[in-house]
Amino acid sequence: GYAGGMACPLACYYNEHNTSVYSDQGHAEVIHLTLPRNSTSDALKELFMLYFRAFVDVGFGLFVREDYFDLGPGYRALVAYPREDKHIAPMVETALRRANKVSGRNMHLNVSTVGSDADTLGTNTVFLMDSDKFKFHQAELCLQFRDNQTGTYPQSYHDLKTALQARGLLVPISECPNNIVC
Repeated sequence: GYAGGMACPLACYYNEHNTSVYSDQGHAEVIHLTLPRNSTSDALKELFMLYFRAFVDVGFGLFVREDYFDLGPGYRALVAYPREDKHIAPMVETALRRANKVSGRNMHLNVSTVGSDADTLGTNTVFLMDSDKFKFHQAELCLQFRDNQTGTYPQSYHDLKTALQARGLLVPISECPNNIVC
């Protein structure tokens, strides 16, 4: 999906009509997770360890996203969570700091309060954003749970799309025009 930009009713992938293109609205490509409210700091740390380990070491203490050929603000690194929530925010921030350190990535965790931030490629930066202020927009169904340019995923990964659709957690975004990928 997309998040991190201006408030808007619709965010779409690059498309034939340039309609509501997510990056033009200041959004970045993101994943959306809903965690149980009783998640522990250790469980969050493990989740964030996966996140930080996804950054590739290119030498000289520089870590970049796996798809480093995708350039621009639409591909910046960010983590959004309810920053004003007195229960969740401290636990998320502690888990983020611990995972960042243990992973050896030592990324700069910078708070973004205005959104529409610059690309983070080559800066070792992850923006921290308030998910209550910068709302998530689901991406088009054809972009969900698909292989990417850097690899293929197992069938169990692809099967998640059908399971989430059956539960009503993934829905068609009919307002978006045909995109350039699918």
